[in-house]
Amino acid sequence: MLVSGKLFCAVVVQEMHFDTVMKILFVTKDLGAAKAAIPVAELAREAGHMVSVMVEGKSIGGWQDAGFRPDIAFEGQEFPDGSVLPRENFLELLKPDVVVATQSSPCYLEDMVARCANNAGVPVAFIEDFWAGHRRSTAKPDLVLTLDGAGVDLARASYEDGCKIVIAGNPSVKKVVPSAETFDDVKSMRQSLYDRGFLFVGASPEPTTAELELLIECLKKTTDGWCLIPAFHPKHAKAEKDGVSYQKIWLDMLSVFGDRIVFVPSAKNADELAVLCDATFAAHSLCLISAVAGGKQAASLWTPASEASLSRQVGLLTFPLVSMGLPQIREATSLHALPRVPEGLCTQLRPFDPNVALEAIRNLVK
Repeated sequence: MLVSGKLFCAVVVQEMHFDTVMKILFVTKDLGAAKAAIPVAELAREAGHMVSVMVEGKSIGGWQDAGFRPDIAFEGQEFPDGSVLPRENFLELLKPDVVVATQSSPCYLEDMVARCANNAGVPVAFIEDFWAGHRRSTAKPDLVLTLDGAGVDLARASYEDGCKIVIAGNPSVKKVVPSAETFDDVKSMRQSLYDRGFLFVGASPEPTTAELELLIECLKKTTDGWCLIPAFHPKHAKAEKDGVSYQKIWLDMLSVFGDRIVFVPSAKNADELAVLCDATFAAHSLCLISAVAGGKQAASLWTPASEASLSRQVGLLTFPLVSMGLPQIREATSLHALPRVPEGLCTQLRPFDPNVALEAIRNLVK
């Protein structure tokens, strides 16, 4: 049962008719983070394990689409400091052998449940979908399933020898298949009006405004028949400044380009657009990985606000993808003059392997 307008938590219980090896409790919030956990849960379910899921917010849709249905639901309160527990004693109810938590931004429910597991002596595993994502949580993991070698170094710097660190791969390195409608919409737009299609992906208000200002100056230096598709985060676009939504503020900023600013309503998410557009621009959005993995051009728009945002989230001052070779824009330049994404960058991006993740979780429980 969903409760409109309030934080919703659901416990999804799937009991398999096998000799179960583990009782695994998955905890997710953001849909992007859930997409990393769901393949592991599906694999565990197929292997005959008992899988439970506690979800908050938008990730519930991803679990439902994967065939996990809410079996127990309870209404809680939002956890701005992680101090408010749901009324039910979920650990006593579910008796998990291990808690597997993602690290959404911000990390409320996942952090709360993981800390409860710490206090109860239940092993905790983190699944990262971003470098140093573990820093969003105040819980102490027994296992970190990270993206790559850079993720290993960051996790080792955070935890002592008691924490196991395993490279499971990057959940954003996946094949994105746009819907036929979105594919046709972008193709039609490109063929009839524009030579090149650019995508801008925004995040929270302050860095998005600064990044958009930088991109606008770049676009003014970029000739030929380009168009820009802006993809704003729905929650942040609705936020207001002096009574005006940021959506309106940002569109007003872009109005100087007239009909070069276009929208593709059929697109379900920015990842679909990232693999269809000629180039994607953002600060440190995971859509940049989707673009690179799809063989498209991409670049990180970097401002002081971008750096401050990344630092607040995970304590990093540089975007690891840039360290791997992704071009970065710090000052106004023609977008046609950008260096290409190096071929070696794709080879450094390892797809997420749920088999590796599940095996590491199994070894942790053993």
